[in-house]
Amino acid sequence: MSHVVLKAAVAGLLLALGAGTAQAAKPITPGKSQSVKKPMTIEQKIALGQAMARSHKPRTAPKTMAQAAKTETFLAAGGAGAEVSDDLHNYFSVVRDAKGNLRMIETEGAPKPAQLAAEVSNEK
Repeated sequence: MSHVVLKAAVAGLLLALGAGTAQAAKPITPGKSQSVKKPMTIEQKIALGQAMARSHKPRTAPKTMAQAAKTETFLAAGGAGAEVSDDLHNYFSVVRDAKGNLRMIETEGAPKPAQLAAEVSNEK
């Protein structure tokens, strides 16, 4: 029985390969949908770039929990998702102390250089 299954699998594989080569061997006829596209001019590229820049607005993360709540979405499968506000982010920074050792510091919110320097000097 396995001999019959093997023959059927080989026949199916050969049929699939034959169909792929027959599809690839069709000549391209000019005037149809397969016609060759002309390269874009500089003006067309600039116009396309400007149109893309207008349509792709940069996204900013919500700053507060109230703004984050507005981004909540519900999926058809029953799940939910929302963007996380900056209030809940912890930031890790690596700074070099006076002795030349690297220190990793965790802060709530984006750290300022003065805040990092103060935390390095307080650590022993």
